[in-house]
Amino acid sequence: MVQESLKVELPVKPDSAGWSREALAEFRDRLDWNTFTDLQIIVSELVVDAVRDDHESDDQITLLIELLDRHIRVEMRDGAGAYEPQSERPEPGERGWGVHLAGLLGDNWRSWREGPRGCVSVQMPLAGAA
Repeated sequence: MVQESLKVELPVKPDSAGWSREALAEFRDRLDWNTFTDLQIIVSELVVDAVRDDHESDDQITLLIELLDRHIRVEMRDGAGAYEPQSERPEPGERGWGVHLAGLLGDNWRSWREGPRGCVSVQMPLAGAA
């Protein structure tokens, strides 16, 4: 049976970038190779943005993945402001690089705040979607 959605809570630590990529593997057969690779890069860098931000020790990154009509949607929620767009283009390795990549590589993306949590979502087309 094909999974339609997945929610993962990740600790705010560097290992979570790899764990986020592993979570995406559930949906690998629904995306073409380039899209899957781009999505892995975006999600990894969004986790890195969260790790770079200041956090309380019990903060979590929530990763929500869902299949929509012709897209996969990934939403990340962080316990701080890691997903606020930067006014200037950040360089690789700087805070905000993940959000910047979401804008460059994603089909549709947005960022917002929910109370103290920073949120970002990005959509990518499913394989065969025109």
